[in-house]
Amino acid sequence: MATEPPFLLALPDEILTHILSYLNPYDLNAIQLSTKRLHSLSQEPLLWRHLCRVHFRFWNPKHHLAVKLRQPIADVQWRRLFINRKQLDYEVDRRMDMIIATQQNRANHIEWIAEQGYDVKSALLKHKNAGEGAEDVLARRFWSSAILTTIHRSIAMEEWCRLRKGESRSLERALGAYDMFVLDSDEGLGDLDMIGEQLDELAQRFKDIHPEWRELSTQRRACWLVLFLRRWGYRGAPSERYGQIAQNFIGLALSEKDHEALPLITNVIFCSVAERLEIDANPCGYPYHIYSIIKAPPQTTLQGAPAPNLETPDTMYLDPFRSSEPVSRSDLEGQLRTMGATAASFATYLEPANPIEMVIRTARNIRRAVESGNGLVDPAASTIGIQFTHTHLNLHSALHAALWAWLYLERGDPIRGGEEAGGIALHRRRILISKVVQQCLEFYPWEIWLVERYMASLFHDLPEEGDFLYIIQREHTADRNKKALKKRGAHTQNVRFRVGQCFKHKRYHYYGVIVGWDPYCNAGDDWMHAMNIDGLPNGRHQAFYNVLCEDSSSRYVAEENIQVTADPPPEFLLNKLAGRYFRRWDTTESKFVSNIKDEYPDD
Repeated sequence: MATEPPFLLALPDEILTHILSYLNPYDLNAIQLSTKRLHSLSQEPLLWRHLCRVHFRFWNPKHHLAVKLRQPIADVQWRRLFINRKQLDYEVDRRMDMIIATQQNRANHIEWIAEQGYDVKSALLKHKNAGEGAEDVLARRFWSSAILTTIHRSIAMEEWCRLRKGESRSLERALGAYDMFVLDSDEGLGDLDMIGEQLDELAQRFKDIHPEWRELSTQRRACWLVLFLRRWGYRGAPSERYGQIAQNFIGLALSEKDHEALPLITNVIFCSVAERLEIDANPCGYPYHIYSIIKAPPQTTLQGAPAPNLETPDTMYLDPFRSSEPVSRSDLEGQLRTMGATAASFATYLEPANPIEMVIRTARNIRRAVESGNGLVDPAASTIGIQFTHTHLNLHSALHAALWAWLYLERGDPIRGGEEAGGIALHRRRILISKVVQQCLEFYPWEIWLVERYMASLFHDLPEEGDFLYIIQREHTADRNKKALKKRGAHTQNVRFRVGQCFKHKRYHYYGVIVGWDPYCNAGDDWMHAMNIDGLPNGRHQAFYNVLCEDSSSRYVAEENIQVTADPPPEFLLNKLAGRYFRRWDTTESKFVSNIKDEYPDD
């Protein structure tokens, strides 16, 4: 008498496949070896498509996932796609361990991981959210976060590259690229796609409130939209907080509870939602303020009446930052006259602005806010991080974004200045290149590949091209080589303090942590003269320390100015900065555990 099959195998294929979909990939791999039937069912494309969607939230656009999901199930090799993604995760884990283990080839590993784009985002987020119990928790969180930032910045640069080539005119994405430079979410949220989704939600909300929206005239639809946005909190920024750094980021404006934003961002939000409501609306590059120009459909007035003989579109202006009421063109022209503008230039300021102009204008606003310290709790601390509801905005990142955009997109403007403006732009480009490279080398040396990829072409017509190529080659060589060992011995007996010890500066009272040392001052003569090192009681022949400060700056401090402290480090230093050099904070010893043993083996 034949034995009955196990209950599980007595189930229909459809139910068995559904059950298998709840297994993790490892269990699925094991169970498929038990019977021929389970092996066959475990190969079903439908099952592997489900696993791809469940296990991998983020995808590189090269996969065209949305297209694949619409294709017949058998036309896509879902199992192979899943296996490839899993193998990539394993490689990311392996390289992350190497990045943490040694400084050698660190930038090379970071570049390789970052080149994979969003395919590695989930794996990196796992490392970024490492538990407190991990013995290398600070290093793991720091480097995974740094790579995620590099990926986001590369996406931002691709967006600006398309803008520069004329392949894209999307202002919401071009301005959203700034958010990609400062994005720091533990869930990986807040990117360009999310900005688009938030704008979609605003448009849908308007449609739900006004189901008759298609029947409204262009003028009424646009004015009602401004009124709708203002009721939902998009009222610009109050005068006492006007110009703060966060108000320049469209993603922050959409995510923050108060939705504070400068006029440029407020208008772009309005125009982006208006586009989803079939309104032709664009910001115009008015001096000192931004307005939106709204155009009626061809051969139709703004009030919706037919106008078959209308040669130019019927237009109106709105100021969503201040009001839902239209602004007359004559008033705008009158203001331009008081500014000294000629009638011939009116069209330049009252027509839709070039998206590049809006991006550069935002860069100027960000740079002005950073350099003035506008929006900081402590205006003197111009490099601290600012905590917002959804993100931690690092001011170095904000300034870095502004410099990159300004440098990469600005060209001479023949309309407003001819050859002279082009010459000024070239001079400014040379200054900005120096600032971008300096900023990268000091704060983001692992991003040198981005500088090489997007900035090299800007040097072709400049005498500094040779210097630029030398810097790039020098950084690549330094990354490939092992760090020179700095062992302790008879020649370092005067070096009292060790890597990882925290201190307060005896004179300036700031908090810092030691990340390196020299038995004597190793700076150049010019720096020593400027800092009056020989005027110190112990002069240049005492130990000097490389230190990382609570404001994220790096400094070179004489031993006589260091007062070691057991006070725990400030949160920003501990959670955002220290992982570059340290594995974890040792509460027992009140010091950081070094992760640069390949350079300072005895500390």
